[in-house]
Amino acid sequence: MGGFVLGVTGDGSSGPSNIQVKEIIIRNVADNKTDELIIYNYLIGKYALNYPSFDNGKLLLTFDDMALSLYTRAFPLLQAKEVRGTFYVITSKVGTSGYATWDNIREMNVAGMDMQCHTNTHPDLRTLNQSQVLVELQAVNDAFATNSLPAPHHIAYPGGYTSANIKSWVSTMRRTGRIAGGVWAMTKNTDKFALPVLWNDDIAETTTVKGYMLASYKSNTTLILLNHGVSDAGGTYEVAADHLNDIIDYAKSIGMDIITIKELYTLL
Repeated sequence: MGGFVLGVTGDGSSGPSNIQVKEIIIRNVADNKTDELIIYNYLIGKYALNYPSFDNGKLLLTFDDMALSLYTRAFPLLQAKEVRGTFYVITSKVGTSGYATWDNIREMNVAGMDMQCHTNTHPDLRTLNQSQVLVELQAVNDAFATNSLPAPHHIAYPGGYTSANIKSWVSTMRRTGRIAGGVWAMTKNTDKFALPVLWNDDIAETTTVKGYMLASYKSNTTLILLNHGVSDAGGTYEVAADHLNDIIDYAKSIGMDIITIKELYTLL
């Protein structure tokens, strides 16, 4: 339906008003994320919507767990493309079978990659009390210091699980917390301890992700992509190398900035 004006009197031609509703969209179905994106892009195009927050849109490539493939596959790919990613490390897993070593992590850090906290043992923080949560975070701090790495200031919650209490406890030792879902378009008003993500693992093609990227670019918002390992074909908890490569190329082609969580924090 067309719009209407709130606050006018009589036939609508006189009286005070400061609210004009331009358009109402009524749907008889529950929209999924694809539907929401189509509607959002329609409104952007029709009304030239622009919500200033992060110029050019910001894309974060985040990687959880620090599997060995992040050193052998993701790291050289990002270097070749001259972009940086954020890697959330499970410190107790470093150097064990299937995971990168501290030497690998130091090399990545020196090259400009952003190394951050994914806790020490990867527990569901909802099962811990305040003291236990802080012990997990302190163990990460100690491991980073022992291995000559800058102190981590950002956390990805294991499993993406958090709560009001956990956010409060974590805020004493970290500056942001990243979940594993949420509303894809992040603005400066987004809860810093519930940063949303779009899952990027196990996606066979990039059309959907590119749609979110373009919408984020046009609306000057931030899109955080969640990845785990990297492989040729992709799969459960793995992103295909070609898919990751294509996403980076597309971001560059539309002028979308690729930044790290550390850089994002300075913009908040």
